[in-house]
Amino acid sequence: MAIKPKKKLGVKQLAPAFYYDKGDLMVMAGSLLHVIVSSLHDLAAITWVGAVLVNSLVVIPTFRRAPEDERVKRQLMMRVQKRMSFLIPPSIVVVVVTGVALARFSPAFHDFFSFVNTYSMILTAKMFLTIL
Repeated sequence: MAIKPKKKLGVKQLAPAFYYDKGDLMVMAGSLLHVIVSSLHDLAAITWVGAVLVNSLVVIPTFRRAPEDERVKRQLMMRVQKRMSFLIPPSIVVVVVTGVALARFSPAFHDFFSFVNTYSMILTAKMFLTIL
């Protein structure tokens, strides 16, 4: 009995939301766009969540336990917060913009704030968490 090789997945199966039936160049451009947008979304989300975690789990407890003068601690804390504010707001903007783009091109997407399928319910929960 011969073993049949597994069927190779094409671009249409790997990135169906960005598949254009107008030639190989459009297929490649669509899948490349999906990879870029998805990577930017992931990087921005990691930056946002990482900065918040570092701030809440490392920076704030360290400054609370420091035996220095309160005025000096407050000044240092403001400097750290200023540096962190350079990362967090742009990351949030990138997450929202790329998230909307990824949702709009997903075949499972129905509408924002809809509960038609699991994808829409999870997307709605993510939007509420982002708003908080």
